[in-house]
Parts: sequence; structure tokens; C-alpha cells
Amino acid sequence: MVALEPDEWSHVVGTWDGATLHMYHNGVLADSVPYVLASAEEAEALHAVKADLYIGAVPGKGAWEGLIDEVCVYAAPIDQDHVRKVMNSAVRSSGGKRDEVVLGHWSFNEGAGEHCADSSANRNHATLEGGVQRVLSAREYMPPAMSASEKHVDAAFMELRQWKRDFEKRENREPNKADFTMAEPRIKGLARRMGELD
Repeated sequence: MVALEPDEWSHVVGTWDGATLHMYHNGVLADSVPYVLASAEEAEALHAVKADLYIGAVPGKGAWEGLIDEVCVYAAPIDQDHVRKVMNSAVRSSGGKRDEVVLGHWSFNEGAGEHCADSSANRNHATLEGGVQRVLSAREYMPPAMSASEKHVDAAFMELRQWKRDFEKRENREPNKADFTMAEPRIKGLARRMGELD
């Protein structure tokens, strides 16, 4: 499950690798759920289905209440690094790797009308249905959210940087390896983990 904040842009990616469904929210893995098809026949039937792709609604059942800025469909699951790389990019590379091959990319940036161009090489152009209105996107750059481990590393980096600034102000020079080794155990440990003693 992914909890979205109202009145804020969110970047959401869903992937399936044949065994697990993964959901990424703003560049961070938000949830994973095991999902395996029951049989080879079920997998074959799934891949044989050819139908229209609906974005934002299931005809006659329900619709998304909000704005959608862009949609991209890949040939295979992408990983977190790729999610972060493309979450603010207006262009989707077809890439040389299968996991980066784009099957369809709709930016909805045509400006007016019911036509939605697919900017991938597949040219799966689309049409706005049901009286959907275009609006000018107000989405700005969205920095990827940090995972708990990334927050930990960032906090350690900031603490060590502040120690170095205080040292430079006090001693009128940058600290060297000897200064790090003579610092209190916490700073010495941070310096070691951050590569200052390499």
C-alpha cells in the first residue's frame, strides 16, 4: 500500500518481476507483495490478452480523482536506481537493456485537444475519453525521498562536515588524517566510515 498526500505531487511506480509486486513512492521502495501466477497456462493466458489500456479510470466502474502528469510502461521491471534516474526526466530512453525498453510513454503535454501522443518508438497514441480536461502541469522537480539507511548516512556526513568546519575555524587549517585519528571516538569512527582515513 502507498499512502499519497492530498494536494501534493507523488511519483508512483509499480513493478512485477514474476514473483513479487513492488511499489515505489517518490523513489523509495514503499511496499512489496509476493505474487506468483498459479500455472504456466495462467501466465500464457495473461500474455495472450490484448486489450485497450486505460489510464486513470476503469470504464463504468470508477476513476482517479486528481491529476496525472505522465505515464510510462516498460517491457520489464525496472529497479530503484532507474526509478530515481527517470522520475524527473521528460524523456524516456529506449536504452540498450531490456529493462529500460519503453513500451509506451505519455506526457500529456500536447496542450489541447483529445489526442495523447506516445513518445516511445511504439507510437501507441491515445485519446482522452469521458470529457477529461487538460490542465497545465504545475509539477516541479521532485527530489527522491531518502530511505532510512540513506538518512543515516546523510546525518553522519553532515555531522562530520560540521566537525571539519569547526576544526578549520579553530585551527585555521583543514584537518588531516592525524587530526581525525586524535578526535573523539565518534568523529574518528565517522571519518573511517566516510573514507577520510583511507
